[in-house]
Amino acid sequence: MKQAPRAWYKKINSWFVHNGFERCPYKHTLYVKSIDPGDILIMCLYADDLIFIGNNSKLIVEFREVMISCFEMTNLGLMSYFLDIEVNWRDDGIFISQRKYAHDILKKFKMENSKFVSTPVEEKLKLIRDVEGKRVDATLYKSLIGSPRYLVATRPNIIFGVNLLSIFMEEPLISHLQEAKRVLRYIKGTLTDGIFYAKNNHGWIYRQ
Repeated sequence: MKQAPRAWYKKINSWFVHNGFERCPYKHTLYVKSIDPGDILIMCLYADDLIFIGNNSKLIVEFREVMISCFEMTNLGLMSYFLDIEVNWRDDGIFISQRKYAHDILKKFKMENSKFVSTPVEEKLKLIRDVEGKRVDATLYKSLIGSPRYLVATRPNIIFGVNLLSIFMEEPLISHLQEAKRVLRYIKGTLTDGIFYAKNNHGWIYRQ
């Protein structure tokens, strides 16, 4: 069974390379093709799925038809959900969020009814490794900090707090746990937040 996916990937990788796509050196399932003047196609492979986007509707249609013809793929239309990311296509752009995943995190740690805070990290927060401090369960702490890591794709404003608290995963104290829960309390009040990519005549504009 493992040989079939490998053979399929080898075949499609060869096709991309021979048709002007460049494979990302850091993400081998990501391919980019630049076409003069200023047109671009971005394609990502995930298991037996193929996701692509571009800035030229004619090229997108042509590419889709070639994939259907050469690889017997099925056109599933516009992507609405991928790897816990919800995609909302609008006339003025694209909005991506992870509301369901965020809600699942809160439910997992029994914080769906927690009190909202306006920032993920306290202003001028200082955390230390205190050998005299009261320790908490490291497994729980790692799980609590690890879960929001998958939210940073659509919630970059929590990156600082999550990375800071990750430093203390081996020997977490109660003060660290309290701050980790603060991140979740912030998420609780911002469940509908995400990233909006506005569309204009010059391409896409990122807004949070």
